[in-house]
Amino acid sequence: MVIKTLLPLSIIIFPLFAEAKDNLELSAEVEVGYGYESNVSVDDVDLNTNIGDQFIDLRFSSDLVFKIQESTEMSAGLTISDRLYDTFDEFDGLLSLASLAVSHQKGDWEYGLITRYIDYQLDGSELLAMTQISPSLAWFPSKRTYLYLNYERSRETYSENSQRNNDRDEIGAAFYYFINGLRQYITIQTDVAKEKAKAGFFSNDSWQIRLAFMQRMTILSRDSILRLAFRHENRRYDRSINPTIADFRKDTRHRYEFGLEIPINEDWSAMTLVQYSDYRSNLKSSDYSQELYQLTVQYQF
Repeated sequence: MVIKTLLPLSIIIFPLFAEAKDNLELSAEVEVGYGYESNVSVDDVDLNTNIGDQFIDLRFSSDLVFKIQESTEMSAGLTISDRLYDTFDEFDGLLSLASLAVSHQKGDWEYGLITRYIDYQLDGSELLAMTQISPSLAWFPSKRTYLYLNYERSRETYSENSQRNNDRDEIGAAFYYFINGLRQYITIQTDVAKEKAKAGFFSNDSWQIRLAFMQRMTILSRDSILRLAFRHENRRYDRSINPTIADFRKDTRHRYEFGLEIPINEDWSAMTLVQYSDYRSNLKSSDYSQELYQLTVQYQF
């Protein structure tokens, strides 16, 4: 599905790339991770097991950047990620993401447009497909601050349950404050979204806020990156009563995250991730908590 989507785009943009090899930059990375989830779940279909399992994560991503002019560039990206569980292999998930973006710098302003196609398979069967388009605007209000605004329009289609098919509109803003340049900074992100599904009880209005702190520090003589993050999200399903609970569904979600990346050399890095998610809902299948622990080795080339 991803290949079929990328092929027409490749035919269009390949002649441009071929004429300007000096303006091309290609990068790629491979990751292998091992982890444990305390509650194997699939959030997209409100499913959780209340049972933990080990997993292996395999991930490949590549980006091709083409500098059209001094202030304008185009990029194409491809990511393939596969999660394989030890016991719950019916929850094995394969995600493919293809993207095409263009950005233009004019004075202090940066204008951008990105399109994405996402395909997700569960246990080898198609679960959902998503298309997205998102224009953006960004600038530095001061030397220590950076502001990013965007609008996102997306469409999700579910293979097995068309009642979940939906169109989603989202407005987002991100504020960066640089305490010590890129060595230490904080981010505050907020999004407001309206999702209209084929079945009214899947439609919802949501808002979320994400806080993150980034710190570069020396660990084992390596310039490492520490990341602390928190996310709060509210969802309200007020358009139609959910037949499962005979009431309007309400969700409140929190996630806490600790991440640490330690470079081994110029090409190799080791990363650790700890997450705690607390999802509260009056729909029982979406009311649960989850702990995640993961260690990943990354190779960049």
